[in-house]
Amino acid sequence: MSDTKPIGIPYSIVLEDLFAKTYDAEKLENDKERIRTLYQDRGYFTAKALDQTVTMRLQGGQGWRFPIIKPNHIGIVGISAPVEEGRLYHLNNMNFVGVKLFRAPESLVQPLFKMGHEDVFSTAKLRDGLKNMRDLYGQFGYIDFVPEPSFDLQPNSDQIDLTITADEGKQFFVRRLDFSGNTTTRDKVIRREILIDEGDIFNSRLWK
Repeated sequence: MSDTKPIGIPYSIVLEDLFAKTYDAEKLENDKERIRTLYQDRGYFTAKALDQTVTMRLQGGQGWRFPIIKPNHIGIVGISAPVEEGRLYHLNNMNFVGVKLFRAPESLVQPLFKMGHEDVFSTAKLRDGLKNMRDLYGQFGYIDFVPEPSFDLQPNSDQIDLTITADEGKQFFVRRLDFSGNTTTRDKVIRREILIDEGDIFNSRLWK
């Protein structure tokens, strides 16, 4: 709950910006989404953060206060956030659609996701796998490659099928390398430091 925090110190003129303690319903919704992501990263794909119960009461009293402390009443908020965990899902099948660059994506691409049959299905590993897949395609000039995941939950089971649909796009080559703003070094000296050359397939890893 990184946005929704309990009270840290009394509201003061000097330290009021150091501790976030004001109740904000929108921040609470952001934290509920983080809760759902936390569960999905650990295999609970259908987990939900349900509607919260919020109770409010006033705290404080009359009388003398230390000068830097505001003398008004403070509203205290109590939050009860129920969670519906659901099933712990495992990966059943991983399928690839639209992959033309690799003849055997099951053996070459699937290891990028670090999930195999019957492993706990982790959306964190899915995100990393999609990034690794984009990086791999970038090494072969497919800089516009877009992978799109879809999910099929098997009824009355803890199994989930994952399908990655690939929009490979076009393969790009390096047509020309130009340098601007270079006044102290010959272009050929800079060019020697670059790992890709004109006419090569654009390789995003070598470029980085």
